Amino acid sequence: MSGAAAPTARAHGPSRVLGVATTAALLLASWGPALIGALLCLHSSGGIEAVGTLSAALAFGGAAALLPVRGGHGGRGGPLLPLTLATTGVGGGAATLAAGLRAAGVDRGLWLDLLGVAWMPGGLTVAGVLGAAVLLHARTLLAAGASLSTALAVSSAVELDRGTPLPFTAALWIVWLALALWSGATILWVARRRSSPDREAAVWLAIAHFALLLCGVGGFTVTTDGGGSLLGTAFAAAVLPACVLFAAASFVLTAIARAPDAVEPARARFAVGVLLVSALLAAYGAVAATIAQLAPLPPTSAGMVAVVLIAVGAEPVRRGVQRAVDQLLYGRSAEPRALLRTVSTEAGGGSGRASLEVLAEALRRSLRLGGVAIASSGPEHSRGQAGTLDPATREVVALLAAGGACGTVEVSGTAGRRVEPRSLAALRRIGGVLSVAVLLADADEGLRVARDGARRIAASERRFARGEIEAGLEPVLVRVRGALRALPHSPRPDLVLREASAALQAATTEVRDLARTLLPGALDAGDLTGALTELAARFPEPVLHAEVRRAPEHPEHLYHLVAEAMLRARREGGVERIEVTVGPADRAVLRVVGAAVRVDPIVRALHARVAERVPGEEPTGRRAVTVTAVPA
Repeated sequence: MSGAAAPTARAHGPSRVLGVATTAALLLASWGPALIGALLCLHSSGGIEAVGTLSAALAFGGAAALLPVRGGHGGRGGPLLPLTLATTGVGGGAATLAAGLRAAGVDRGLWLDLLGVAWMPGGLTVAGVLGAAVLLHARTLLAAGASLSTALAVSSAVELDRGTPLPFTAALWIVWLALALWSGATILWVARRRSSPDREAAVWLAIAHFALLLCGVGGFTVTTDGGGSLLGTAFAAAVLPACVLFAAASFVLTAIARAPDAVEPARARFAVGVLLVSALLAAYGAVAATIAQLAPLPPTSAGMVAVVLIAVGAEPVRRGVQRAVDQLLYGRSAEPRALLRTVSTEAGGGSGRASLEVLAEALRRSLRLGGVAIASSGPEHSRGQAGTLDPATREVVALLAAGGACGTVEVSGTAGRRVEPRSLAALRRIGGVLSVAVLLADADEGLRVARDGARRIAASERRFARGEIEAGLEPVLVRVRGALRALPHSPRPDLVLREASAALQAATTEVRDLARTLLPGALDAGDLTGALTELAARFPEPVLHAEVRRAPEHPEHLYHLVAEAMLRARREGGVERIEVTVGPADRAVLRVVGAAVRVDPIVRALHARVAERVPGEEPTGRRAVTVTAVPA
């Protein structure tokens, strides 16, 4: 482990231990009393009243434990969401324990009454205002709902202890119901006006909100009109747990949707699947009891009808719920076509490698991944990466084109978690589009390389031409200008004119030779052999022999060095041939063969050219070009 990684690991260690300890404490405080109370209720036929509080303890206690307790993070709801769910779970466990103690024959008392209403502060807050508070980020609304629910719990405990109703309790219930209805209307307004993913979250929370309100009204109606009937038993044993479980699943999902690192999506889906299966079983009980109540059928036949109905509707419901969960967790990227629209919208800029980086970042955000790298297997080797790739969770998706494999997409999960199979399947579904993007990036990269090469060659051409003009033409023109100025005072004007004419002819030859060395077509394509062959064909003397075993990285530098040697050789005379040998690792040997008195000045000038620094580039001497003089 590196020095930088060691403090990070030490820092995450206490946080993970604290998270596990807090989760264990939540489960122990909510599930422990609830299970004890449920076992006590099994020995009494009147223990059906504890089903609701048992469901609240199991569902909301488990939901609070699922959400990240590290730093109190709760996705959309912030740190108050896990706290509210935990209060509801612990309160539900305490209320279930109280019901079990009553069923076991424990004497009544104020402490038992307080345990019996312990579910109300959290439960009424969740049922009344939590959905709207989560969507609107309204802590004031949550605080008002919690205060009102606590007041209702205290008044209910006092009424149970005194045995008489308090005069203001009805008013508190009316205020709570109005606040709950206003919260439900607010959730529906958010579902209509806001965009994804807030719209999907609002739909889930609206269903959960009104399901819990239905439970409250239904429980009051059943208790008032005959809690001992089969319909009341079915409601208490099936509808109430189903609504509570669905509400808990909704709060977990909406929290995860805003904070993808809060809970691993695969683990969260497993937990939500458990909750939905439990709700399905509860729905079976409700359907069976309702059919037995309304139709002249025995319970066994009603159960068989319920099984048939649930079997027919289970798969469509499962698919619909799965699509809704994906839509909530991934927003517009829930389906491959939607993912393509999202990626095309976000990845609208960049070219070449930059376009792949933008595309990788769009995929990383859309699929909630830790890192994405898109690489080409073509000659340009284009690559774009977003995020950090974890080797432990890395997955590779091959990209195929008409000619075979054209690249790969490497992905890894967040925080050491594996990539979801759904994300890999979505990448494979849009693999054709990604292949086109990789091929276009390669083509764009090739054009960029060609453009940069053309600019580099043009700059080298300009430097070469300027150097030759300064070295060859300017001295001749200076002599001609001086001779013409001295012409009126010269005793031999014919001789002066003859010398000026000869100098102008030499300058014309210099210009013609310089023009012959410029712009060889093969050099634009990086073909040094073709460029040197073309140069040798343009000049009958001196003879140019070129052997290119391996093309250098920048062929224009060596070409212009050979062209300068050719021009100087023609200017000085006495040079028989020029030999060029290019080997591996950009190593080249340039030999000038001729009379020593003519060759030595050329070699010295070429040495100076090799050693000079080109503006914006490395010194040309680093190209390992050796220039030698060979006596004829």
